[in-house]
Amino acid sequence: MIINVQNTTTAHVDIYSVSGVMLQTKSYSLISENNDILLDLNQWPDGVYMLKVSSENFYRTIKIKK
Repeated sequence: MIINVQNTTTAHVDIYSVSGVMLQTKSYSLISENNDILLDLNQWPDGVYMLKVSSENFYRTIKIKK
């Protein structure tokens, strides 16, 4: 999964189970030419997950089904 975060240098991604348990949190340092975050979700079993992506000027919650 690729997430594009524009106009920022640092982004944080939190992955939650559908029941609200935090499974992973990670910070990414981004460069101006490429603000894409590549998330490898292969380590998680099939199911529904919530991703919270945030930075200085960006916040998004994404529901994904794997």
